[in-house]
This record gives sequence, C-alpha cells and structure tokens, in this order.
Amino acid sequence: CLEKWSKCYFDTRKEIEDEGPDNRWEFESKPLFEKTKHMFQICSDLEVVADVLRDFDNFLGPGLKAVTGDSESIDQLAEQVRSSVVDIEKVPFDVFDKKHYETWCGIFNSFKESAAENENLTKSLIEKTFKELRSAEGAFDLLRNFKNIKTRPGIEARMKDKYEDIIVQYEKEIDNLHALFEKGKVSPPIAKNKPKAAGAIAWAKSLYNRAKKPVLKFRQKEDMEKSELGQQVIFSKASKYVKFCDELAEYRREKYKEWENETENTMKWLREPVLKTRRTNTLDVEYIINFSDHLKILIREAKYLDKMGLLVSDQKTKTILNVALQEEKYQKHVDNLNLMLKNYHNSIGVLKPVEKELLENKIKDLQAVINLGEGSYNWNSLGIQDFIEKCNKAIDRFSDLKMKVIKNARMIDEIVNKVENAVLVREFDWESKDQFDVYQLCDYFEKHRTAVVDRLVSQYLTIGSDYLQKIEEVTSGKAATGCSRHMVNYYKYWERRIFNALTKMIMRGLITLKGLFTKNDKRPPLFKMKAEYNPPKVNYVPMIVETETYLKDLDTNICETAKQFPRWKNESCQIVETRRKPNTDEEFYFHTYFDDITKLPAITTLVVDILQLKKKAMDRAEQNKKVWQVDYNNTYHLWDQKGKNVLEKVVNTLSTDKIEFRMSSYKKLIQDARELPKSRHAIFVTLDNSAVIAAVIHEAQEWLNSLGGSLFKIASEELTEVNDQIEKFRKDLNESPSNLNSLKSLLNVITEIKSSSMMMELSINEVEEKFRVLRDYEIKIEQPEIL
Repeated sequence: CLEKWSKCYFDTRKEIEDEGPDNRWEFESKPLFEKTKHMFQICSDLEVVADVLRDFDNFLGPGLKAVTGDSESIDQLAEQVRSSVVDIEKVPFDVFDKKHYETWCGIFNSFKESAAENENLTKSLIEKTFKELRSAEGAFDLLRNFKNIKTRPGIEARMKDKYEDIIVQYEKEIDNLHALFEKGKVSPPIAKNKPKAAGAIAWAKSLYNRAKKPVLKFRQKEDMEKSELGQQVIFSKASKYVKFCDELAEYRREKYKEWENETENTMKWLREPVLKTRRTNTLDVEYIINFSDHLKILIREAKYLDKMGLLVSDQKTKTILNVALQEEKYQKHVDNLNLMLKNYHNSIGVLKPVEKELLENKIKDLQAVINLGEGSYNWNSLGIQDFIEKCNKAIDRFSDLKMKVIKNARMIDEIVNKVENAVLVREFDWESKDQFDVYQLCDYFEKHRTAVVDRLVSQYLTIGSDYLQKIEEVTSGKAATGCSRHMVNYYKYWERRIFNALTKMIMRGLITLKGLFTKNDKRPPLFKMKAEYNPPKVNYVPMIVETETYLKDLDTNICETAKQFPRWKNESCQIVETRRKPNTDEEFYFHTYFDDITKLPAITTLVVDILQLKKKAMDRAEQNKKVWQVDYNNTYHLWDQKGKNVLEKVVNTLSTDKIEFRMSSYKKLIQDARELPKSRHAIFVTLDNSAVIAAVIHEAQEWLNSLGGSLFKIASEELTEVNDQIEKFRKDLNESPSNLNSLKSLLNVITEIKSSSMMMELSINEVEEKFRVLRDYEIKIEQPEIL
C-alpha cells in the first residue's frame, strides 16, 4: 500500500494533466512521500528479517536432527538464530519515526552480520554432520526434502554438494551389513517361532531389503548413478552392493537346498508308530507320542517357505506340502493322544508302589491295550482315532476300579492317622486352683487315655473286617476272604503303617509325660503329697511307695496301650483269636504290637528317663521327711515322753534361769516353725508340710506350757510360803504384850523380822522373776490370792 500510494498519485496527476493544458494538479512532494518512503524501507528490512528466520527455521528442524543425530548442536544454533532478533524485538523507539533511522540502520546491519555468521556456522554443521551420517537413506531423504524448501542460498548450495557423502555413508552401511551377515550366517538370529531354514532365509532376505531400499531411492538421482563413486559402490555389476546381494542370494539357495534334502525322510517318519515307551520296570511304563520333531519342523518350514513364495514345484515339495496341509489332522491326533496319555499317567502316577503291586494284573491289561500304539498304528493309519477311544475306555474302567481302591485306602489312612495323632496324655489344666493329689491326677489322665484308646480300637478293627475286604472284592472280583494271596504285601504294608502309627502315638504320650515330670519353674507342680507327723515318724498321704505305684501306672498304661490292638494272622487281615486268663473269665489278645514297640530303643530310653525323674522326685520327698524327723525329733526330742516325765520330776531342782532357757528354746522353735514355708517343690510334686509344721508347733507349745505349768506351780508354792511367813509375822506383831515374857516374844519377832528381811526380799524377787517369765512367755495361769 505504501508503494502504491506514490504510483496512484502520479497516475491521477497525469490523467488530470492529459485532459487539458490548463489543468494542473501539483503538490509539494516531500510532505506527501517522505514518511511513506521511510515506512516502506523499514517494512522491507523487517521482511528480510522474517525471511532469514524462516529459512533457518526450515532447515534447522526435526528432519536434520533425525539424519544427523546431533540435536544438541542444532538446538544451540537455532537458539543463536533466535537470539539475533532480540535487539529488533526490544527496540526502544518507534521504528517508523524517521529521526531514529540511523539507529535502526545500526541494529539492522548488526542483524545481517549475525545472519551471515549463523549461515557460516550452519555450513560448518553441514560439513561435520554429513561426515558422521547415521543413515544414508535418511540423509538422501533430507536432501530431497530440502530441495523443495526455501532456505539460505549458501546453505542450499552447500547441501547440493553432499550426495557424494551419502554414497560414502552407504558404503559403510554395506560393510556393516556384510559384517553382520558373516557373523550370523552360521547361526543366524531367527525370529521367535520361526523354523530354522525359513528363519535363516527370512533373515538373509531382511538384510537384502535393508541394502536394497536406499538404492531404489538413489536411482531417482541421475547424478549419483553417473558418478564414479556411485558406480564403484552401488550401480556397477562389480560394486559392493551387487556382490553383497549375490552373496545373500547364494546363502538363501543353500539354506533352501539343506531343507529340501531333509524332506527325503518325510515318509519314513510318517511310518513310525504313534507311540514309544520308556520302561523302568514291568509296571512303570512311560508312553511318549512318537511324532517326529523333524517332521514338525519340516511342516512349519514348508508353510513359511510357501508364504514367502520360495517353494519349487517338484515331487518332494508336493509331498511335504500335502503333509503340511494335513497338519491339523496330525495335530488333532497328537492332542488326543496327549490327553489320553495324560489320563493314563494321572491314573497310574498317583498310585503308591504297594497299590501298583496290588493292581498289577489290571495295569497289565490296560497297558496291553495302549501297547498297540507301539506296533499296530503309524501316522498313516486311518484308525488312530478309534485306537484313542479304545484306550480311553480302558483307562476309564481302570480309573473306576482304582478310585474304589483309593476310597477304601483313604478310609484306612484316616484311621491310621487318627491313631498316629492321638493324644494319650491330655493337656493339663495349670490354671486350676485346687491341686490334685496323686489319685486324682492318675484318674484325670487315665480316664482320657481309656476313652481315646477305646474309640481308636473300635475304628482299628474295621480296617481288617471292612475296608481291606472291600478292596479284595474290587480287585479280585470274588467274595472277600480276608486272606487273598494277591494282597499279602498290601496287608504287610498296612500292618507296618499301623505299627509306626502306634509307635508315634505311644512315643508322643511318653514325651508329653516326660515333659510333665520335668522341672519347670514357670508352672506349678502336677500334684501334692501331704506330710503328716505320726510320732516319731513323718509319713506322706498317700505314702511314697503307693505314690510310686500310681505314677508307674501312668507310663506303664501308655506303653500297654499297644496291647489293645491285636495283630493279624500271617498273610491275612484276620485278627488273632483271644485267650482266657487262667482262673478268670477275662479274655485278652495274646498277639499284639506291645512286645515289638516296647523293645524299640527310643521307647525304652523314654521309659528310663521318666523312671529317673520319678525317682528323683520321690528321693526328694524322702529327704524332706528325714529332715523333719532328724531336726524336730532327734534334736529337740519333742515327742520324747520319757524325757518329758524326767523333766517334770527334776524341774523343781532347776533354777529360774535354766527353766527360762528351756522355755526360750521352745518359743524360738515355735517362731522358726511358723516362718517355714508350708510347702516345697520336689520337681513335679508339691510337698505339703503344713500338718507337720502344725504338729511341731503344737508339740513345742506343749513343752512350753508344761515348763510354764511347772514354773507356775513352783512360783505359787514359793509365793504361798512367803505369804504365810508374812502373815505369821503380822499376826505376831499385832499381839499386845501383857507381861515381860510377851514383850520379849514381840521383841524376838521384830529381831527375827529384821534378820530375815534380806532373805525375804530375795524370796519375793525370785517369785516375781518366775511370774515375769510366765508373763513374758504368755503362759496362761490363774491369778493367785495374795494374802
């Protein structure tokens, strides 16, 4: 618009002047055009700036980054280009004001210098990146794309010179592909699920395609095809590219020939039997599907090669293609055989060796049907599916019979496990406040053991009378006898299992009992024994001998549990007959597991350990008893009646100090006895000494009271004597003298009183001392009458 304004003005002026010489339309030029010309110049400069930015932006984009791989350098250069316009963007004045024109010219010239510098940097980047190309094809595409993109003339000229660099890069790529081929041609990297030959051919073809793809683009550039380097690397028959392609083609032909040679054995593999076996013994047979892996691979190879269009139409390939077309049928047979053999192996595999021996004849009948797959049927046979159905029916019949056997065996196993896991010694109630005596303890454990054993015995008897006979009927097809010859080892197997179960049950019971008899400070003892004094001896209730008997019954009864499980007759599951005890109507099983179990070293060791623990506890009880007898009978003679009688006779001759000494010893004895613990622990037994302590205290108190009584009697007599003497003196002093003789008598009394005052005082002190002793020792006495 700014440029058209001037033209429009002069065109209008000319039209007016052309109408007549007198018509003049003329104005001063400077006011009209000076400002618009200035604005036009500034806009032209800004257009140059925009073009420069666009050219750089077009070139320094994602395409160049993808080819060079040097994103960092490109981003830095692009940032430098953007920074060159910062001064223009932030100009501090009105660029259309002519008075700032010189300043603007300086800024614009600085921009052009930056643009030139950036162009040189871009050319250097082009030189550098094209020497380090990542992809010849990508570089070629970049050049082709930039052909239609406007950029800086210098950059565009430099880019046109880079086709030679692309050929150099492609030569490197051909060398790399050839090195990759040489490295992998013996054992090529094959894609997952691809067969060997087809995979190798596909790999070689992928290398060929990688080499060929850039060449197809290069042919579009005539200059490249005509160049000497282009002929040497790509376009001549002797070029590296052509030689590499020929080498790949030869490699593919060789791999195809190797596969073709392997197809000659196709019919041989199809004539192989459908099954083969691996035997470890007569019954342990592993059936394997005999479909050749080579045949599977050939079929897959043929399908892949056919898809790749490489199969040659001849008799060999027609045969293998025909086999490949039937792959679905073969796979169906293989799947059905797999399913059938899986059912067979599942049916046989779950059987224990003893069950396999039990079902030996049935297993052989089943194997006779499946063995037809080893000889009568090959992969060309038409009756493979009928054979599979016949095998499945035989397997189903065997499975039904097996399940009946396993069902009964499982019931037997449950009973045996119940025996094995039975708890003969019940859990003890340690929280109970009332402690058992030995009678209650034994009753507590024995009732539980008896109930458990009775229940187990009743279930145990059903093993031979019920379940084993059902198994005999199923396996023999005849009525059960309980002594079938073909089940002899099966009887022995269960007898051994029952023996082991009983052993574990009894051993667990003994271990639990041993644990109960072992010292444990974190729990109270099992039961208590009450000690009682029966002068001069201390006895326990119950007595130690009786307690030992009861405790012995605990471990004896656990071991004798085995006596309640009768054994079977030889080679049968029939229980031995009972016998009658002599002179009684009681019957018992004379042949049980007891003798064999109790001879086991582990059992005998446990019994001995328990015996030692019991003996240790009873020894401590005996020692406790002796301590009471020695200390309180032999030392203090508390129950020595003769000694008591002698003391009563001689007590009158003893001084108060000696009597008090004897009394203090008995009082201290009472105090010490009261401080003694009323019970002691003897490992697993509480020894209750409260009755003995009470008896000691009572007897010591009796001695104390006896001495006190004697002392009171002596003190009373002495008090009476003193009182009588005082009363006599008082009576004599109260008499009035009537004559000289009576006066003399009174004076004599006074003289006697004075002379006996000291002795009287001593007698009174002695009496007071005796009563003090009686008071200090709390001897109950009657208050004497003091005259």
